[in-house]
Amino acid sequence: MTPSADGNGETSMEDVVPAATATATKVKKSRAGKSPRNRGGRPPKAMPTARMAVPAAQPARKVPVAEKKQGIYRAALLLKLISEPSRVAIVQMLSEQGATNVTAICKGICQGQPATSHHLALLRHSGIVMPSRSGKSNYYSLSEQGKVLARVIEKLVVE
Repeated sequence: MTPSADGNGETSMEDVVPAATATATKVKKSRAGKSPRNRGGRPPKAMPTARMAVPAAQPARKVPVAEKKQGIYRAALLLKLISEPSRVAIVQMLSEQGATNVTAICKGICQGQPATSHHLALLRHSGIVMPSRSGKSNYYSLSEQGKVLARVIEKLVVE
């Protein structure tokens, strides 16, 4: 680096950054607000939500307050998962009929197979239902956690 023209021995910004680089920096800053994925003024797509799977218990010993918070978090996730009316209907149907195949569940809740399979997958990942396969058909039944949830739903539903 060369000392600046004033002769005090300090390096100025003009000595460090040439004029062409400073101009290029100004151009880059003017484009900073535009993302290459956000062309045409469209808003960016929303980020996909994470699966609503219930987290597994940690093997390490925790203090009771932390365990209580984890239990509250798991309960909140289950309630969020079951907030969809179709999932409530599936849990009720499986509670009343026992192990049922996907086709019968589709007819029971009046939805198509793709939507029903999506709901069943979310319930399966959270541990509410258990799948079993017989030939080409998938049968679903409630797990122990699902049976407890079904009893709570039965108490809440007014007939």
